[in-house]
Amino acid sequence: MTINRLLAIVAVALSATALLFSLGHSQNAAIAAQPSAASRPSSMGDLGPADKLLLAASEGDVLAVVNREGRIGWGDKTTSRVWSMAAVHSDRIMRALMSSPSIQEKMKELEEQATTTDASFQKRAEELQAKYKDVKPGDPTQQEAMQAFQALQTEYNAFRESKMKEIDQLRATQTEDAYKQLVTAVDRIAEREQIDLVFRYIPSETPFKAEGLQQVYAQIQLRTFLKHPAAIDITDAVIKELGVTEETPG
Repeated sequence: MTINRLLAIVAVALSATALLFSLGHSQNAAIAAQPSAASRPSSMGDLGPADKLLLAASEGDVLAVVNREGRIGWGDKTTSRVWSMAAVHSDRIMRALMSSPSIQEKMKELEEQATTTDASFQKRAEELQAKYKDVKPGDPTQQEAMQAFQALQTEYNAFRESKMKEIDQLRATQTEDAYKQLVTAVDRIAEREQIDLVFRYIPSETPFKAEGLQQVYAQIQLRTFLKHPAAIDITDAVIKELGVTEETPG
């Protein structure tokens, strides 16, 4: 083999090595330039991730939209963010809770006690009527009869007032307990569904059940939304969470 042929073979080998090195270097550079799996968009149509999105305005400053603890935010104020919201038809749920057997049984017990005591007073009144049935105006026992009836009436009025307060206090306690159950159920659902705000409302289309102007105004004030998307109503979910049954309209 001549020296010239040997030099030609060596030159070709060196050229091939240089080409392979160049291709390998270019491939490594291309791989290094690609974003990592964690930073790449989840699909070809996604943009980002980015620290902020700048929105230009026809007037005023540019608005910077950022991620604030998983919420769309802007500015530095803690209230400058978008909140997820829902609504609950609280009247439906409260009526369902208040009609539960345990509450109704306790109320029935008090009412039966009142009925029994009423019957006792009625019997005592009948006994007084029988005792003084023959008393005529001017009789010496007339004053005695009047005092006996007045004493019974005073005792009865005191009983009625006491019983009404007892029933009212029971109803107040039961209502407060039902409201706490409602709030607890809403809290559980809100945590699962990542809901920030839950409004208490009555749908605007609900028929009015009011007597007089004041009651009508009160029911209007409870209708928080004049219009709302049906999707924000989580009333059925709360009723299911509580495990209560609504009364079927008669």
